[in-house]
Amino acid sequence: MIYKIIKRARYEALEVKECSHTFPAHIHKRLCVGEVNCGEKYITIGSKTTRYAKGDMFIIPPFVAHSCRAKAKTNYAILSISDGDLIDRDELLSDLKRVNIDPKRVIELIGGVRDRKLNIGDLISDLLAYIDEESVNGLTIAQIAKKAGYSADHISRLFKNAIGISPRQYVIQERIRKSKRRAKEELISEIAQYSGFYDQSHFIRHFKRYEGVTPKEYYRSLR
Repeated sequence: MIYKIIKRARYEALEVKECSHTFPAHIHKRLCVGEVNCGEKYITIGSKTTRYAKGDMFIIPPFVAHSCRAKAKTNYAILSISDGDLIDRDELLSDLKRVNIDPKRVIELIGGVRDRKLNIGDLISDLLAYIDEESVNGLTIAQIAKKAGYSADHISRLFKNAIGISPRQYVIQERIRKSKRRAKEELISEIAQYSGFYDQSHFIRHFKRYEGVTPKEYYRSLR
């Protein structure tokens, strides 16, 4: 699998080539809009799986749990975006063309869903913020439950009902998100330690499972 990644402050444009990876259930914090350029991509939300082929566009709202897989070697591109009013439009259009995604169709899709509000309740919102802050500090489910004032089983059920994944899955994904902010010149072992993983092998295993590539391959792809 080959990545091309363009990172900006308020959006990220990603082109993926020759993908045949199956991504487990996960969420994005930003609105994601994508286009399939070759092959077939399958996205599952809840109990519904939708097939996308060449020329099809797809959209995934923030904090909606989903899994996805690609058939054979599939090419696609994704834009993840927030705070659209503060983005340099010319720069965005240029970046979209660089990753082979139709700018006009993407902007139309974004306009149709950008005002949807996340409604998960104050408790889960507070726990998400707590995890975001503490995920690199060896955070456990017991600590999350203690913070909420409920049992671990109860919090796990509330969490799964609200955003579709478990607290443990969210902690791992948040650690991966933090690792992706590090400079590509850093040692993988140092990035793993900073991000809250037990060791380098633990970090690499989870990173590849959720991203489809190793951390080294990811950092090499940054533009």
